[in-house]
Amino acid sequence: MRTLIPLLLVLLLLGCGSEPPPPVGAEPEATTTPLLLAIHPYDTPRLLVARFQPIADYLSDQLGQPVELLVTATYEEQIRGIVEGRFDLAYMGPTPYTRAHDRYQAGLPPEQRISLVVGEVACLSAILVRTDSEIETLDDLRGRTFAFGDHISFGSHYMPRAMLLRRGIDLADLMDYSFLERHERIPQAVLRGDYDAGGVRRRVAHEMLADHPELRILATSPELPPYALVARVGLDPLLIEEIRQALIAPDPLGAGAITLIGQNVRFRVVEDHDYDFARQVVEALERSCHCEALPW
Repeated sequence: MRTLIPLLLVLLLLGCGSEPPPPVGAEPEATTTPLLLAIHPYDTPRLLVARFQPIADYLSDQLGQPVELLVTATYEEQIRGIVEGRFDLAYMGPTPYTRAHDRYQAGLPPEQRISLVVGEVACLSAILVRTDSEIETLDDLRGRTFAFGDHISFGSHYMPRAMLLRRGIDLADLMDYSFLERHERIPQAVLRGDYDAGGVRRRVAHEMLADHPELRILATSPELPPYALVARVGLDPLLIEEIRQALIAPDPLGAGAITLIGQNVRFRVVEDHDYDFARQVVEALERSCHCEALPW
């Protein structure tokens, strides 16, 4: 009896340190890797998170897989990250998309390039001036100062610059110009009088005009290729299609449309050729710099 007692104590101690066996027929707990969605820094990080968190939350619910946001420090970081496969998804403007697709992946077959998931409705660029400015037409910008956004941005650099070139105004015809990187800095700089005019996405312009009647829109561009959600190479095609369907046809019992700071955003199917307009504008500005080469 004395020899059995220590043996029983050892067995009891061993039993206390082990996990109970799983119930018969129970499935093992799944571990799901988050999808990383990268946003380029066209606005303040706080506003970008506010705009895109609803999309990330919506996709997380629809996919049953967490979607995490990352606001990159630069446009270039987003481009390299999606090309190198460090980001699963990226929200990209026309220039970042075509630069990643055409330059960084030049010569590769389609299946080895980033792919378009969905695009927003087409947008426009706008050129802003102060309400009290004597500038009345684009021609009046010759010899003036101008604020652009990031040098890679289509809506706040290439398109406003093309609008000036259509009127025969090249960069050398301006008194001065600067690249302020983020869209929201441009209306603020014009408002302060640091620059005579500046180019932004029209949505940003309207947001600023709502709070600052001291600003007005001088001119708007033709319709631009849409901003798009892009997928890295190697992301499961079935998952890409699931994301596409979730964004094109949101759950009618849910929010109905994706909301970005009170604005409903509709998505649609886009193709690579939808970005040919952006390619032609960039090529005209970077190579020929003649208004005859512009596609409108």
